[in-house]
Order: sequence, then structure tokens, then C-alpha cells
Amino acid sequence: VTVDAADPGDVPAGIDRGVTAVICGTLPLAQETRRVLERARINVPARCSLACVGSGLGEYPCTGYYIHADQKAEAIVQLLRDPSVKRPTTLWLNGTYFDLGTTAAIQSLMVASESLLLPSPRLNQLTA
Repeated sequence: VTVDAADPGDVPAGIDRGVTAVICGTLPLAQETRRVLERARINVPARCSLACVGSGLGEYPCTGYYIHADQKAEAIVQLLRDPSVKRPTTLWLNGTYFDLGTTAAIQSLMVASESLLLPSPRLNQLTA
């Protein structure tokens, strides 16, 4: 397994080289990656899984863990109002898992199909 960082615009080329999954670190990156994959007519998740861990407002473009911006703001305000908290401190924000059908097990990618690039023995992952 290899993990590389890339811009959303580089994802289609990565998939052509055997990338099987894209994990985005922010909601805007996931939204842009989804648009790039749609423009390139890359079937998600049949050809590549797409997931995200992020926060923000709006529609979520793919499967992942998300925290709504209101939840994030509320947690920060509570932290600032608590006089017993010593600073600096760590704030752990639990996201909610949303399954939007954009990920699939590797076995489902191994289906024989002329239009599907079969993964090489060394599966690659790409993070956007």
C-alpha cells in the first residue's frame, strides 16, 4: 500500500496508474475531487473509492466522517467558557459517519470487465 498526496486535478491520472482509493482531508477538497471524477467519467466506487474526513456546511460529496460547522463552533465556545480548562488544550471533535455509497471493498473491484482496470498486486492509494 502506498499513500501519496495530490491535488484533485491529479486524481484521474492516478487512477489510470492503478489508484483504487482517494481519501480527502477536507470537505472542499472532497467536493472538488468529486467534480473532477465526474468530469472524467470515472465511476465511483466501481473504479475508485472516494472518502473524506472533514467539517463544514453543505452537502457531503462522498462517504466519510463529517462534523457540521455549528457543532464545531459550539464545542469551541464551550471550551472558551469553561474556566477550569487550562490552555493550551486539545479539543476532540467526533464526526458522524455518512455512508453515501462511494466506497467499495477491493474484491468488488476485481470483477472481470473490459472497461475496468484491474488493480496491480501493489494497490495504491491517493490522498487529495
